[in-house]
Amino acid sequence: MASGTARGGMPNARLAIYKPCWFVVCSDADLLLAFDDAIDDGVDIISVSLGAAPTSFFTDVYSIGSFHAFKKGILVSAAGGNGGLPGTAIHPAPWIRAVAASTIDREFNSNVHLGNSKILKGSAINPLEMDNYYGIISGTDASAAGVPLRNA
Repeated sequence: MASGTARGGMPNARLAIYKPCWFVVCSDADLLLAFDDAIDDGVDIISVSLGAAPTSFFTDVYSIGSFHAFKKGILVSAAGGNGGLPGTAIHPAPWIRAVAASTIDREFNSNVHLGNSKILKGSAINPLEMDNYYGIISGTDASAAGVPLRNA
């Protein structure tokens, strides 16, 4: 074991490590307790490097724990997963930043052109041609008729 101080891109960052799995078993109660402990400790980011088969994010323990963190302004970053059907991820909840890697050797640029002439460079796989201007709007402004705003 090494001792001392290691500094990198975030010199004022500190690590808080939580162990929710015991003997290759990760109980829902221990996972939620780890989320609660991290939230109570005031972390800024929670990195989740484990998961199970995708389920509804209304019942998935990772989605529930990360939603509580999200409500407190904590970013939750989670591994996209290595199993399942091609093109699927194990953390589909919109409040989780799912991170994955690919072996494709191409870039798919998808830039956002703002009204102030700034261009935000990004990447995406988007089969649609953008031949018109579409303003950035809030999700509540795009809700369908008869659908509650909380579901927009």
